Amino acid sequence: MPQRFGEGMKPGKSLQAGGAILCLSVLDLGPLAVISNDALLRFVDLHHSRILGTSKLPLNTDSQLAAADIARKGHLCIAAEAQRSEAEVCSVKRRQRLYGVGSHRGAISRVVIDPTGRYGVTAGDDGKVTAWELRNGKRAFNLPGHSDGVKAVAFNAAGDRVATGGFDRVVQLSQPGSSHAPLLLRSHNTAVTALCFTEGAGLVSGDRGGGLALWNIETGTLIRRLEQAPGGVTALCCSGEMLFAATDRGTVALYDLERREAVDLRYLRFAHPVTAVTYCETQQRLAVGTAAGGIHLFDIFGGSARLEQALQREDFDAIYTMARTNRAVRFSPAFKAMQEQWKELAERIDALIAEDRAEYADALLIPFERVRAKQQEIRAIRERLKAYRLFREHAENRRYAVAYDLAFKFPLFRESLCFKGMEAEWQRSYDRAAVLMREREREEEAVALLAQFRGISEKTGPIRELLESGRRYLYFKELVARRDWKRAWEIVRNHPQLEQTDVYRSMLDVGDRLFVTAQRAYNANDYKSAEAACETLLGFPDYKEEAALLLERMKP
Repeated sequence: MPQRFGEGMKPGKSLQAGGAILCLSVLDLGPLAVISNDALLRFVDLHHSRILGTSKLPLNTDSQLAAADIARKGHLCIAAEAQRSEAEVCSVKRRQRLYGVGSHRGAISRVVIDPTGRYGVTAGDDGKVTAWELRNGKRAFNLPGHSDGVKAVAFNAAGDRVATGGFDRVVQLSQPGSSHAPLLLRSHNTAVTALCFTEGAGLVSGDRGGGLALWNIETGTLIRRLEQAPGGVTALCCSGEMLFAATDRGTVALYDLERREAVDLRYLRFAHPVTAVTYCETQQRLAVGTAAGGIHLFDIFGGSARLEQALQREDFDAIYTMARTNRAVRFSPAFKAMQEQWKELAERIDALIAEDRAEYADALLIPFERVRAKQQEIRAIRERLKAYRLFREHAENRRYAVAYDLAFKFPLFRESLCFKGMEAEWQRSYDRAAVLMREREREEEAVALLAQFRGISEKTGPIRELLESGRRYLYFKELVARRDWKRAWEIVRNHPQLEQTDVYRSMLDVGDRLFVTAQRAYNANDYKSAEAACETLLGFPDYKEEAALLLERMKP
């Protein structure tokens, strides 16, 4: 299978080791450490893409290695020979074997050093996982075991969480040295072969069938199954939103962890199975190791300097062109800065519409006019600006029904000063019409005042209610004037809002006066006047009982 790289994705340098690459690790001091299965340790300068030095690991035999790892400080490494139940810890600086670790019943399949450099972990075909003190080779603690061989072990960046997985298809998530039971993560149908913690509270697990699962490490719940990789997953690495998944079919797939979707399932393709992959944040370099000993170094963004220059020139089309050629460019600082500029531009245009200054918006679009990827969005923005100019024209000419229709279609218009002006005009008209409706023979004036808002769905109800309440008020006022208390009180009972009117308060005053009159007449033995007042008070709910009682007293 020939190696295939997209344009702009040819490796900055391809180096060759003698055996399959088992470990790629970016050290704290900057170099890339590479361990191959022929027990050779190489240090690579990522900036200049050259090997700084090569040394043989000081092991007891010359057998090929099955697993290896190196501390981030570069001072210690741990390696396990094929079919051996013991791993060996070596001092890199002194080129000296320190001691052997391991108590497995069968071959060791995986070795890992935690981020602090304190522990070395061995995992075996017997399903056991044990942590050892690197300073003295003594057992530190056992991690929860598996019912079958373990193929993957990974620590999070802080070193306080460790994940293990293997042929039993279960991922176990533990806290090193803790007595708490591990979280058991079940989603895979085949052996779990690779694990990688993401930034935040995430974990990605990959299996021999190409399956990938994204987990929440706090709850142990499955967030999402990612699109299957084109081959069995052999290695994983993450950087921000980027996830790289290497396979035994010689591919490296690229995923977007934020969107939880595949970006390019065959982002890179090699002639041999990919056995290791790691990313250097500071150098923005991706290192890929293969079973044939290839060490391939990529400037993952295809030229960060070119991207920054294009950003400074506001040559956004060039950035999008590079992103089409190299899908990883979308994760670059320059691309994100451009996207942020576009977002701010769109927000500024919305603000101009809200400020009723839409005529200044077209000039803001100029830097993106040549960007093919933004043409559809630019057309949508320009259609919105055209609609706003039409909306403002209708509002200024008091064609409110048409203006409101446009505001319903474009909700942003409802935040504009123009719309707020229309609403203020509506409120003034409504309040004036409410006053007119309480004056006899002025209903036509009120109807004419509100006519400019007819046909607007959200105004139809308030207009109808205003006209009906005005007519009801005039009828109520007429009943009170005729002293038709029975009907007056009946309409108040059906429409309590009339209690807020002066006419209602005047009706209460009539009741108060009648009650005082009835009491005085009764006390003066003027029963005729008292009876007349009480008969009227029977129509007043507040005085009905008192009037009936007083009438009962006056019976002969």
